[in-house]
Amino acid sequence: MDDKNRQRQESLSLVRALTREARSAKSAAIAERLLASPALAPSRRGFVLAFAALPSEPDLTSLPLRAPRLRFCLPRVIGPERLALHHVPDFGALVRSRLGIAEPDPALHPEVAFREIGVVLVPGIAFSTRTGHRLGRGAGYYDRFLASPDLALALRVGVCFDEQAIPAVPAEAHDCRVAEIVTDIRRIRVP
Repeated sequence: MDDKNRQRQESLSLVRALTREARSAKSAAIAERLLASPALAPSRRGFVLAFAALPSEPDLTSLPLRAPRLRFCLPRVIGPERLALHHVPDFGALVRSRLGIAEPDPALHPEVAFREIGVVLVPGIAFSTRTGHRLGRGAGYYDRFLASPDLALALRVGVCFDEQAIPAVPAEAHDCRVAEIVTDIRRIRVP
């Protein structure tokens, strides 16, 4: 098993050890911290790209309801290694993709151009508090997506449970980095 897979298993086992109630409380604390963060200040231009949580990720469904002044969007897988972004005023009207992921319904949610994104809330299995590197699930969707020149000015904020914010993660040249990490108990600016 390589270093990335080993770290994935370690981080996922820490999250799986949390009760449903603990994950729910931690998700609520993350939402509070995000809403208090300058990253989501009303003065920032553009959409906030969030994510529909998998079981090992913080649930951000309360954000649009608690911050109606912000415009949120969610990604949708449209093909091998390709994502489309859709404006989603609330996260209640999502559909399950063939991959089992909650996604926007393109018939209900208008598409958003990548260049309209001001902040990307990035999910991850682990984030390095020293370098901002992200350890994803291994498919590379987010790394390729974040490499888009149309997202060059978007602020990247890693979002995870505090157990997943660790000093170092195995990283390669193509792995994306975030400028800050928000967890249930801290906000970390990455140097």
